[in-house]
Amino acid sequence: MDTEQDDAIDRFWRVARLKGKVTRLELFVGQAPRDTIPPPAWSFSDDRATADEFVAEVLAGTRTTIVVTVADLGDEPAPEIGDLSILLDGGGEPRVLIRTTAVARQAVGDGAGVGAAAGLTPGGDPLPNGTEVLVERFEAVYPKPPKRRTPPA
Repeated sequence: MDTEQDDAIDRFWRVARLKGKVTRLELFVGQAPRDTIPPPAWSFSDDRATADEFVAEVLAGTRTTIVVTVADLGDEPAPEIGDLSILLDGGGEPRVLIRTTAVARQAVGDGAGVGAAAGLTPGGDPLPNGTEVLVERFEAVYPKPPKRRTPPA
C-alpha cells in the first residue's frame, strides 16, 4: 500500500468507526479516533472487476460469506468472531467496514450449511469433495446495506 492509500484508509476508518458505532475499541486502541489503528484492509481479488463486484454484493447485502481453502490461508491466522476489516474495491479504495460474525472449518461436501459457494474456487472452478475450507460469515458495519423488504403476501 502507498501513502495515499494509507491516508484514504485512515479517513475511511475515522468515519466508519463512528458511524458504525465501533466505539468499544477505544478501550483497547485509543481514546480519540485519531489515536486508533485501522483494522486490516484487503481486496477480494487482484482482478479489478471481481473486487468491484464483490464490494457491490456486500453493499447490497447479498454477500455475507467468504470461503477460502485452508491451504490458501497458509500461515495467516484464521479470522475470529468480532474481527473487523476494511474491504477495498478494485481501485484500492476503502468501501466497507465488515465484522466477522461466524467462522467454521469444514470439508467441501460435508453439507454443514456452507452452501454451493464452498465447492468453488474464487475463479468458479469446483473443488474436490473433502477439500478443507474456512467459511467466514460477516456483516457490513459501515455503510450498512439497505434493509430487505419482504414481498407483500
